[in-house]
Amino acid sequence: MDCKDGKQIAELNSSMSLMPASALKALTCAAAIELLGKDFRFETNLEYDGVIDTSKTLHGNIYIRGGGDPTFGCNRFGASSYYKNIFDQWLVALQKAGIKKIDGKIISDASIFDDEAIADGWLWEDIANAYGAGAHGLTFLENSYQIYFDPAKNIGEKAIILRTEPELKELKLKNNVTTAGSRTGDQTVIYNSTNANEKIINGTIPFANFNFSVGGALTHPDTLCVYLFKKFLSENNIIINTVSNDSLKNNSKRIIIATHLSPRLESIVRETLLNSINTYAEDMLKYLGYYKYHIGDRTHGIQAVEAFLKSKGVNTEGFIMKDGCGLSRKDLITTNQFADMLYKISKEKYFNTFYSSLPEIVYADKSNPQKKIIVKAKSGSMEKVRSYAGYVMNKNNQLLSFAIIINNYDADKFVIRNELKKLILMLTEL
Repeated sequence: MDCKDGKQIAELNSSMSLMPASALKALTCAAAIELLGKDFRFETNLEYDGVIDTSKTLHGNIYIRGGGDPTFGCNRFGASSYYKNIFDQWLVALQKAGIKKIDGKIISDASIFDDEAIADGWLWEDIANAYGAGAHGLTFLENSYQIYFDPAKNIGEKAIILRTEPELKELKLKNNVTTAGSRTGDQTVIYNSTNANEKIINGTIPFANFNFSVGGALTHPDTLCVYLFKKFLSENNIIINTVSNDSLKNNSKRIIIATHLSPRLESIVRETLLNSINTYAEDMLKYLGYYKYHIGDRTHGIQAVEAFLKSKGVNTEGFIMKDGCGLSRKDLITTNQFADMLYKISKEKYFNTFYSSLPEIVYADKSNPQKKIIVKAKSGSMEKVRSYAGYVMNKNNQLLSFAIIINNYDADKFVIRNELKKLILMLTEL
């Protein structure tokens, strides 16, 4: 579509509903920027109830109240969001509040969102891996952990698990991972077991002379957050009697000790799109439900996204959304809906924020080697699915919105990727 007037320039099967994979994140992020604003920040609060006596003992509980922040505790944004630095700040806040001993519990409160972390349509082989981490009201470390392996000296031999980061004492890992060639990459899959504390790891890692890590999904990130905070406080001479995450059973009045603010939404959107972070998109989707309808679940988040599309005049017939990240195989969208949405938001005041957040694909211009063709688009891929949605400038310097989705192809995925590259380059000649 021509972003000047919305005129359709070319189409093929543009009303067919197809699985978009991770390209769907572009829609979730666009809705989040419009509804929340690019400067929005999520809040995570440290709170307490009860009373503090003259001996600086709190007769009550400490609460970590999640606010749906997908970045809480991670180091992707530098020191500001890293949990160790947040804990340092919270320690100072506790000391200023006059608390040196806690005669009670440390309690996590993730109640801003529902308990359905996993979305409808996610595959069993996805949900125990880091990219399959679900949405939680108190997200911590992007709801993931790392397993470090020592590859074997010979190809085909078993790799050895060295450690996990952070340390997960109750986690049992059944290791079926072997060593493959040096350029084979991460070919592991983590599965949940019938034992809640056990994970099964199958596949291969590449031969290398260094530790190789793979990511797993945390089932209860809020519990890990509380555990590490209690450990941190104990190391800093603050005594706590008990740790629990049963905050929903306690309705007493709380006092805020400290508030942690996330990076601005525009930074979170940029990371979501550039690195295709599923957890970020899922947390944003649930927060949209909380923001618009005061219910933090996917059902109401999806309603918010559908309302966003309809407010733009996009025909939503055939549109089915089950998650915010595109991992569900029940997500369906037409390329016409996608391209139309992209055209409509090109007229919005926040367009530059959205546009600059999209991944940049640079191609060489065969007719002019000195010239580079820049495509701004979110890609998507999973088994038998390839997609792109974004913008390209044509030969007349007109901005075009476009969407391409292919499902159920039988060619090699690298062949499909190269063919799509050729097709995208052809768009520049329209």
